[in-house]
Amino acid sequence: MKYKKEIILGSLLMSIIVCGSSFQNEDKRAEAMKLINLKSQFVVVEVQDGQIRFYDRFLEKQMKGRGILIPPAMRGQYEGKAEVRLGDKDFLKAFQEIYVPAVFDPEVFAWKNLSE
Repeated sequence: MKYKKEIILGSLLMSIIVCGSSFQNEDKRAEAMKLINLKSQFVVVEVQDGQIRFYDRFLEKQMKGRGILIPPAMRGQYEGKAEVRLGDKDFLKAFQEIYVPAVFDPEVFAWKNLSE
C-alpha cells in the first residue's frame, strides 16, 4: 500500500511539474555541468561526457534503488518507460528534466559549468 501511494503521489507531482515547467536541458546534457547548492557551494552531482557522478551519497543510493518515475505525459519521450534507473541510457535526461526540477529548489540549487 505504501509503495502504491508513493507511485501515485510521485506521478501526480511529476505531472504538475511537467505541465508548469519550462526547464530546457538539451544543452545541459551536452556540456560538462555540476549541480550545486548556491548557499554552501556543495556539488551535488557532476555531469561530464554523458556520465553522472554523485557527491551526495544519499541521493546516489536513492537513484540506484528507486530510480526516477516518469510521468505518464512524458513516457513517449522515454520509450514508454514508467521509470528509469541509474545506468539506463535515459537516466541523465530524466534526472535533468524530471527529477531536479521536482526536488531541488531553484533558488538554492543551480546547474553551473564545471569550469565555474
